[in-house]
Amino acid sequence: MRMTQTAEVFDELDFLQNEVRQVGQAIEQVMASFLPFDDTKDQPLYDAMAYACLTGGKRLRPFLLCSVARLYNVPSGESLHAGAALEFIHCSSLIHDDLPCMDDSDLRRGQPSCHVQFSEAIALLAGDALISLAFEVLSHPNTHTSAEKRCVLMRMLSQVAGPRGIMQGQALDILGGNRTDTLEGLIDVHNLKTGSMIEFACEAGALLGGASSRDLKLFKKFGTKVGLIYQITDDLLDTVGYQDQMGKPVLQDIRLDKANFVTHLGLEGVRSYAADLRQEAVDILHQMGFKHSPLPHLIDLIRSRQN
Repeated sequence: MRMTQTAEVFDELDFLQNEVRQVGQAIEQVMASFLPFDDTKDQPLYDAMAYACLTGGKRLRPFLLCSVARLYNVPSGESLHAGAALEFIHCSSLIHDDLPCMDDSDLRRGQPSCHVQFSEAIALLAGDALISLAFEVLSHPNTHTSAEKRCVLMRMLSQVAGPRGIMQGQALDILGGNRTDTLEGLIDVHNLKTGSMIEFACEAGALLGGASSRDLKLFKKFGTKVGLIYQITDDLLDTVGYQDQMGKPVLQDIRLDKANFVTHLGLEGVRSYAADLRQEAVDILHQMGFKHSPLPHLIDLIRSRQN
């Protein structure tokens, strides 16, 4: 019986991975339609934007958004547009994270980081341009027929991308000091830096579907749990992963003398914490009546990833 259940889980994850790939391809098509390509001129800025967005990536954040939206029968075009906007913000944050003045990483997704491939100046401009592009996508009528709802999405994403979200999280992460000396402080930093985008994915998917204010709050809470699980998995991979699988340098936190979940809890402790967070996330879904949603399997996919 146990073997059968295990096989079912693997089958479900295989199916989900294939679906992630398919949705990821659809997201890339939307992203490409908004990128300012120009084949007739030498445009390093445009090349850098495309390089950062269309040359790899798991697209798990927009897939999560689309998965939540699907629970409310949202048309796929709307969720794909909102997901593309979120992915532009995510790609922008990766460009900025890799810069020498930030994490100083020369490798991303198995290839030279944007600033290595082009230059620091072009990479910085490309990252900034992608932020602007995200709001262009959200303001597009294909994101939702309601202008009011598009404005709400833009306000939500501006909070994620600005000083109340990943910018503040990155600043606190760089400053380090006693901010991450405690587990609670570390959680606060990563709720801003990693969790805010995943919270947006969950809340935005529900908003597109006309979810109640209660469900919107619960999906944001669900996103917080998933965001911590995502960061914990990152910290585990940075500690025990392999660079050729990761596509980026490992042991980065040790090199930069930064605390992470593994240094606070140890390998077994951090795995146990992730399992507890998964159960709390599933309980939230049950609270909303989504007992048979595919989202728990998506959490398992996040926990089992190798890069």
